[in-house]
Amino acid sequence: ADPLEHVAQMFREYMLEKSLFSLVNPAKNKEGPSQSAEVLLYTQLLTDSATSTTKSVSLPGGGISTTKGGDELGQWWSAIITVAINWLAGDEENAEAQYPMCDSFPQKLQQSDDPLPKAILVAYRARRNLLSNTHGSTHCIRQCDRAGRLLRESLKLSYAKQNEQIVQLLQLMVCDWLLTTRTELWEKNSKDENTTASQTEMIAFQQDLNSLRKLAQAHKNILSKVFLHEATARMMAGASPARTQQLLDRSIRRRHTSKTDKDGSEHSESDRDQAKALLMAGKHLPENMLPCNEDRIALISEASKMYESLGDKKSLQNCRQMIMQFEDKVSAQTVLC
Repeated sequence: ADPLEHVAQMFREYMLEKSLFSLVNPAKNKEGPSQSAEVLLYTQLLTDSATSTTKSVSLPGGGISTTKGGDELGQWWSAIITVAINWLAGDEENAEAQYPMCDSFPQKLQQSDDPLPKAILVAYRARRNLLSNTHGSTHCIRQCDRAGRLLRESLKLSYAKQNEQIVQLLQLMVCDWLLTTRTELWEKNSKDENTTASQTEMIAFQQDLNSLRKLAQAHKNILSKVFLHEATARMMAGASPARTQQLLDRSIRRRHTSKTDKDGSEHSESDRDQAKALLMAGKHLPENMLPCNEDRIALISEASKMYESLGDKKSLQNCRQMIMQFEDKVSAQTVLC
């Protein structure tokens, strides 16, 4: 084999792993704009290599298979990760630019026995459809259910040792997409009232949460994400709010104590997860836990500051809209808390 082709193969695989690691497991000081810039640098390098390469790389679903005209699989993986980081940053416009490439699912992945690439595709479609409002909630839920089943099949498989890290990072990405999409579907359907989810929806959410718990055994640094989704599940089920608040506090209170943690330590909490915990607490905890709208405004305001520092314009806008709604309620109250 051509030694230069072999070097190109190793380079693309390394770029994929680096982009995934920066996406799923950023260092404490790398969240926000610097995280996006880092991931996009790696995906651009992967794309550049994929358009000129002539060899294959062993990856989930059969690897990055190449042709003389370019590497179809390499370009697809790059597009998927580019969409993921743009979604995370609330930049739907740049994410949409990659949709045509993501929708062009390579034939080699279609024919693969590995369920993980198909899980990624279906989870991507579910999230894309929710964000673009192209299909109803029922359709998105069905897609989440299918992606969740494919993910669970993937978690049962044994992958080659050299691919283990990439596979786990991809599985974490799918978990995050599914749980976030299910949460947003519940919020969308419950509107202003915190209506409980159906038993079927709760079972599906718990199945995806169990998948995340399995992955957290090897990635302790995502435990804050597990706590956040556990709290969300309790909100969706209408469970006792005391335990829900404890789970949220495990992220919220850590914000003031994690500064002594080293970058990447297993105790270091994600700023994004902390912001989400603050937002969920202010938005969904019942009146017996947060009787004053001023308290809700304070929590959401703190979340908005974190989203602003992360460069997440969409989440920042959502926070500001919620603050205005609660301020209107405060103005309308005749009795102060």
